[in-house]
Amino acid sequence: MEQSFSVKNFRSIYDLDLRNRGDLERKYFEKAYGERLKIRNTKKLKYRIFSRCKKSLITKERYERRVALIRKLLEKRKDRYNNYVNNEIERICNKVNRKGYKLPLDKLPNQISSKDVFTIGKSVESVFVTRHLHNIIKSTYDIKQSHRDLIVSRVKSICLDKSPKYIVKADVKDFYESIEHELIIKKLHSSTRLSVLPKRILTQLLRSYASLVGVDKGLPRGVGLSAYLSEVYMRDLDDELGNSPDLTFYSRYVDDLILIYSPDIIKNKSFYLQAIKEASDRKKLQLNNKTKEIDLTVNKSQEFEYLGYRFSFKGKEIVIRISCKRVDKYKKRIDQAFDNYLKKCKYNPEENGCLLIDKIRFLTGNTRLLHAKSKAFTGVYFNNMYINDVSDLKELDEYLKTKLLAITDQRLLRRLNKFSFVEGFEKKVFRSFSTADLKI
Repeated sequence: MEQSFSVKNFRSIYDLDLRNRGDLERKYFEKAYGERLKIRNTKKLKYRIFSRCKKSLITKERYERRVALIRKLLEKRKDRYNNYVNNEIERICNKVNRKGYKLPLDKLPNQISSKDVFTIGKSVESVFVTRHLHNIIKSTYDIKQSHRDLIVSRVKSICLDKSPKYIVKADVKDFYESIEHELIIKKLHSSTRLSVLPKRILTQLLRSYASLVGVDKGLPRGVGLSAYLSEVYMRDLDDELGNSPDLTFYSRYVDDLILIYSPDIIKNKSFYLQAIKEASDRKKLQLNNKTKEIDLTVNKSQEFEYLGYRFSFKGKEIVIRISCKRVDKYKKRIDQAFDNYLKKCKYNPEENGCLLIDKIRFLTGNTRLLHAKSKAFTGVYFNNMYINDVSDLKELDEYLKTKLLAITDQRLLRRLNKFSFVEGFEKKVFRSFSTADLKI
């Protein structure tokens, strides 16, 4: 793809965001946003005049004269709108194409999960540069980020096939912090398809990170580009592990790897894990203590967790449940909902009661996300669709009942008693929420 930081390329990013109902225009292009609202109102006026003509409230001649004027006004406003957009994008391009421009990397004051988190700020220049770099990296290295549901679906299908298997589920220790700058920079600069400006900005981002942390290793968590750079870095490891002997299935979701082997002859079991460790070592990566081997060539009870699911093998029976971590996450969200209500209910019981109901409705049901870009479904069924055992959902229902003991408002209690994780899953209960509701 054409990689320059040009008005044409940045306008494509702007137009795509507009089609996907993003907020670039509203946040950064104030004049253009105002003009688009005027265009929208002018179009509404045109429809109102058409409606009046259809009802014979105005003559056809008067309708045609007014429509002709509106068309001219629309043309002027569209020209003005495009000028506002292109002038602002040209200003952005001039700034980012100056010698010495770099993404403004900073470390945030608070850690998340005991890890440092970074930001490149929210300036319009950073937004356009990062989005364009995403497109360049995806195109140059043909990056297709793994889809969690597709991976779980494949793993489930393979596990339900009862032929003997040997599974290694591995996690990379401190994944983002372990990526060697020397190796990733070498990979970027050796590409003949990557132009000079993207190479320079990406290299400068890594140097800014090294300056902040004091070591030439790692990618900044919290910066979207890190996910794409990590995929570039891991490409060689994916290729090597994906061509392993006896391999039936290989997948990686960020730092979670799963390899399923179907050996014709049972080898020394340590052979597979050792090969994975050696391949990881060559990329300067270490596997952590969550790495697990599951030997399905022998008849014994075993289990492993992967991408939010718990796979349990008991003889020929295979049970798929929600992972312990995800169950705990549900309980934590229930706790937060009730704690928030109990803390505030005496000041405004009606409003906070409704808020509690909405949170439990959301947790126990399913909904369609309103963002046009994704059009995704989410909820207790869609987030756990591959389980074949609902015992964890029954446990969550019991947990919810214990929390209800603290509710003294009988009307609120009756309403909350109607909600169930099991019912939301088994009946795929759908509930509607506004955009404002989903942000709470």
